[in-house]
Amino acid sequence: MSKKTLIILAILWIIILAFIIQYTYAKYLSDITTNTSIGIATWDLSLNNTNVIEESDFSEYLTLTFPGNEYYNADCVVPGAIGYFDLTIDSSNVTLAFRYTVTASFAAGNDIQDMKIIGYALDGNYQNITYLTNSVPNAAHRVSANENSSTMRVYIQWVDGDQNEALNDIDDTNIAKTSGKTVIKANVSFEQMPV
Repeated sequence: MSKKTLIILAILWIIILAFIIQYTYAKYLSDITTNTSIGIATWDLSLNNTNVIEESDFSEYLTLTFPGNEYYNADCVVPGAIGYFDLTIDSSNVTLAFRYTVTASFAAGNDIQDMKIIGYALDGNYQNITYLTNSVPNAAHRVSANENSSTMRVYIQWVDGDQNEALNDIDDTNIAKTSGKTVIKANVSFEQMPV
């Protein structure tokens, strides 16, 4: 055989061999598709029964309570009275740890200028009050992923008999005659804890 014939036979043999190998491997080729899923953490918080995602103003859900005593009736504001409001956070539909920060102060234009924020307590531990000067300056509290609720109770007082009070007894009486008001400005922000 000539050299030319051998080369042609070798090329034909390589082509036939390539088809045989391709056909053989094609028999065992498989393909599979799959899906996987994982739950996404939920972030559905309520503050005083108001969804914080859907609402940005919870003013009508903030209730001031003055317990009263032998000297004045409940829910009456008088000089010297101590009251509170609760910020109750429902985190039963939250699956991650978060921190909430509260800032509260009295808005400008209050009739009762001697009303002060005197402290706050956390989660029912009302004997352990953190005392303040006049506002809640970024009081932060961490809530773990498995807690369903958290409450911050903010205490306020109509300060009377203090040398720093803005109103004297005559001013206090005039406010009572004119049904004066006081307005508390509160802001609560929520932030996921870093993982």
